[in-house]
Amino acid sequence: SETLKPGILAYDDFWDEMDFYCLNGFEPPNMPRITGRHFYYLNMTRIERLKSKASNRKSLEPPLYRDLDHWLFLELEHAQLYGYGLIIGKPRRVGLSEWGALNSNYELTFFHLSKIGAAAGKDDKVKEFYEKVKSSLRNTRPEYQNGILKQNEDELHLGYSNTINKVKQDCGLKSLIRVKTMYSDSGAFEGGSYNMVIFEEAGLFENLTMSYT
Repeated sequence: SETLKPGILAYDDFWDEMDFYCLNGFEPPNMPRITGRHFYYLNMTRIERLKSKASNRKSLEPPLYRDLDHWLFLELEHAQLYGYGLIIGKPRRVGLSEWGALNSNYELTFFHLSKIGAAAGKDDKVKEFYEKVKSSLRNTRPEYQNGILKQNEDELHLGYSNTINKVKQDCGLKSLIRVKTMYSDSGAFEGGSYNMVIFEEAGLFENLTMSYT
């Protein structure tokens, strides 16, 4: 609308409010509170899903509200607040990999210098998850997209380059995700300092206990 064009105060106020909800959560009148991550997921991203029950083809659509997601986001918020990890057993095709990719997206987008680790028991599994993270970043609203400083098959860094006093410097978020395979190397992340590490298909790890340690 005319009142929400870039460069005017109402536009800045609106996105400041969205930032607040993305960071602190949102509680509609007479409805349960959702976390900031859940608000971001529902309002700022799109995912591949069937548009309707009658459709047999997927397209990029806004996520649906699901009780499962509500519980998972609340549990993750508690885990981060009280300092414990999560082990989630699940059947196939319930969207948990996409949930992990969204949380990687959120960490990279909202926290300066954030470091995310993603591991899988087999190379194809970690590459598949990595592609889902990149897809999540691409399918986020333009207002929350960031530049890419570096991208290869193992790492992705958000930010931008700027020349300051004739010296090229990395600026911006400088957050990163690093992906590794844990099948043959249980200590692949040893020595690193990560804000979040996601184990994808952990049942395929050669030594899950050692990998976790």
